[in-house]
Amino acid sequence: MFIKTSGAAQISAASLLVLPLSFNERVYGVMEVIYVQKLEKQYLELLKVASRNIATALESIYNNTRTKALLEESYRQTEMLRSAEEELRQNLEELQATQEMVESKQQEVEEIVTRYEQILEGCVDCVISISQEGIIDFFNQAAERLWGYDRNEVMGKNVKTLMPQEHSHNHDQYLHNYMTTHVPQVIGKGRKVEALTKSGELVPIFLTLSEARLKDGQHVFTAFIKDLRYMQIQ
Repeated sequence: MFIKTSGAAQISAASLLVLPLSFNERVYGVMEVIYVQKLEKQYLELLKVASRNIATALESIYNNTRTKALLEESYRQTEMLRSAEEELRQNLEELQATQEMVESKQQEVEEIVTRYEQILEGCVDCVISISQEGIIDFFNQAAERLWGYDRNEVMGKNVKTLMPQEHSHNHDQYLHNYMTTHVPQVIGKGRKVEALTKSGELVPIFLTLSEARLKDGQHVFTAFIKDLRYMQIQ
């Protein structure tokens, strides 16, 4: 084997020594040593120590590089988490503001409903409200006095309970026909009919029926009723 020197001359190599650069079972490369004469044992040991030192240095560089990469990734993840936390905080603030606004609007609606219920409650005339299925959901004090029922006895029940047989028999069909055709027969018109009280008495009344359509598509019917026993309707 011949090796070129820094000049033009060539020297003959006696042997090639290859030492692995390894640390903790990780191999980073090899160190090749070419020598022209037989190495003494102390020099061979020195080369082994040198290879271990180089491997240790390479391990340190590798660990430092890996640690740096881990730190950079940790910093990136921390920034992402901080950004997500900030976005979540803003969303929670917006949600809280929206909830407060909804609660405020709900309170306003409840106050309006309460106000109108109090107005209807204090009416001299009877006021009864029913759903499109004919179920009673409002029954004021005047209605309690006329029919003799406590409102808790009729709320949630069909309004035909308050009618004599001649009207109650077909009332559900009347509602069904109107909800199908939307052609009013009695809505918006006043007429004389009879009410059936809790005691079974038939009382002459003057009935006016109105309709309201809610945003959810449901219909609400409200009856305004005068007791004809105490007044003359022309």
